[in-house]
Amino acid sequence: MKKRCMVMMVLVTLIGILSVCTLSGCNDKAEQTNFTVFSDIHIVSSEQYGDTMTASLYEKVRKNEKVFGLTEALFRTAIDNFIASDSPVLIITGDLTDDGAKVAHQEVARQLARAEQAGKKCFVINGNHDINNYSKSYKKEISESIDNVSPEEFAEIYADFGYNEALERDENTLSYTAELNEKYRLIAVDTAHYTLEEDGSLEGRHLPDVTDELLDWLYFQLLQCRSDGKEPFLITHFPVLSHVGDLAGQFTYINRREEFLQVLEDYDVSFGFCGHVHQQDIATYTHEDYTFYEVETGSLTFTTLPVRTFTDDGKEVRITTESIPSVNPDYIPAFYSQEERQEIVSNLQQYVLEYENTAFGTHYYEKVDWDEILAMLGAEGTEDANQLFLDLSKAASDFFYMPLYSGQKNLKSICSEYGIDIPVVDDCDTVCSVVVYFVKKNFGGDEKLEEGDDHLALLKYAVYTAVRTLSDFRLTERIHACNEDISAYDISGDLEKLYTEGKLEVCKNDLLGIIGEIPVIAKIGFIEKLKIELSDATNNASTIKALLDGIVDGGLLEILELPAVTQYTDVLLADGYGDYLDYSEFEEDDKVYIHLSNIIDAFIENFTDGLLNDEGAPDNNFAFVLQKYEE
Repeated sequence: MKKRCMVMMVLVTLIGILSVCTLSGCNDKAEQTNFTVFSDIHIVSSEQYGDTMTASLYEKVRKNEKVFGLTEALFRTAIDNFIASDSPVLIITGDLTDDGAKVAHQEVARQLARAEQAGKKCFVINGNHDINNYSKSYKKEISESIDNVSPEEFAEIYADFGYNEALERDENTLSYTAELNEKYRLIAVDTAHYTLEEDGSLEGRHLPDVTDELLDWLYFQLLQCRSDGKEPFLITHFPVLSHVGDLAGQFTYINRREEFLQVLEDYDVSFGFCGHVHQQDIATYTHEDYTFYEVETGSLTFTTLPVRTFTDDGKEVRITTESIPSVNPDYIPAFYSQEERQEIVSNLQQYVLEYENTAFGTHYYEKVDWDEILAMLGAEGTEDANQLFLDLSKAASDFFYMPLYSGQKNLKSICSEYGIDIPVVDDCDTVCSVVVYFVKKNFGGDEKLEEGDDHLALLKYAVYTAVRTLSDFRLTERIHACNEDISAYDISGDLEKLYTEGKLEVCKNDLLGIIGEIPVIAKIGFIEKLKIELSDATNNASTIKALLDGIVDGGLLEILELPAVTQYTDVLLADGYGDYLDYSEFEEDDKVYIHLSNIIDAFIENFTDGLLNDEGAPDNNFAFVLQKYEE
């Protein structure tokens, strides 16, 4: 940073008068700017799957969070729409392909070339899926590895879509700058990590990689932009800001965020476009008189199939959003059945909704590694453990796809055993679809979780039923059979209170003691660090109180190193944590209850800002005034 500051001090006097003069004349340039933005198009080329629904292709289509089989068809349709529009420029903010296959990149380039032959201009930046990825072909029953691309090959394939037109290129990354029109200069910043390990593997593909050198490059490009009287149009793949709230946001945005924002503030960068998280969101960063808007665009192949339009009329900037309304039937792959083709053609948005209600949930459910979970619990390597793995994965699957209202075993019938009548909703029919409802509410943008939403009640009773499922499964008893060091407990007698009062007993059943015995927890000395002895239910009850006192005093958070949740401590522990623990039966029966219902309510109310309750600017359609226009 010192180097940048010294250069600035030397140059500021030389460019100051020129900058003021040129920027004051910005409003006279290019009466109206109109750009189109796609993100996360995740192309799977037809050369990867052919015309036949093989077993390997079926697996990808069945459990992909994106509309896997339609990615190419949607992109080609979106290019048709772009060509027919009055927008002269298309910008794509990364993840051009789903698995980095060279044939997929070549298909993207062919479609972009088609747009440029129609008189348009196209610019791209890479995402975390695009380079040195594990590319596959699904033409055979078992998928096969195919060629991916290196950073150099990426720049070659997209030479005509940014890299040949580049004014400046960063020698260490795929970052570049290019002129968009008379007023705007593209500042395309490659924040992805794709450096191979010595063994040829790629670790950390989902992590950003902002370095000192990249910050220096960005600084000087913005300095040059100001000197030339150009307005920067910043794009990154990874977000600079959090778009999913403070609790989860730290896992989505770039590293070195504060330094990156300082560079943007130094040069009054008003806005940037990004992708990566697949949601529609516009986040705002303010510091003193400086404001930065970051426009995150959802995946072109997911949920609402969004396309952004950026318009600057010389007075204000407008961000508008449209969904791809339909797909060209000629682009639909041959492996789809006639019935599916008809559904896609007649109502694309409805087809995507229904597809994701199952495939999206399946995608995330099947990311669960039951082998790893059982290993963490110390239940592995025996015949009992092998059978436990099979039975547990089936039980979990049965629960996840459990119908809400019909079938031999459903959520409604289980709840009715305890006198509970669950609400009926039209848009969900399984536990999985309830989970997906909340996820998709976020991804669509402009989300607002209304108090009293029936889906909240369904989520709560689904959580209770998950606890009941583990009780019916006798999970801890079966783990004990695999590893005698892990105790067994039975909560079946407390299930009625769970359903009717939202409370779960945690001490007489030695739940806390069992948690302390789990190898992955015992290994880090969690209990010892808290200086707590575990023995009987009375001590365990005291343990929980001591644990909560530790949270109140701040010590536990320091031990666990969870800064993301510190701001919620007061909320969770309001009124001496009485809303979350019930000691009313402790003296008489050594019982302490967790108010699971209240904890769920607190999570929904306090942890979902930015995730299920939108913060700041409207996500899909928004207008703002550039600071230079205000001046």
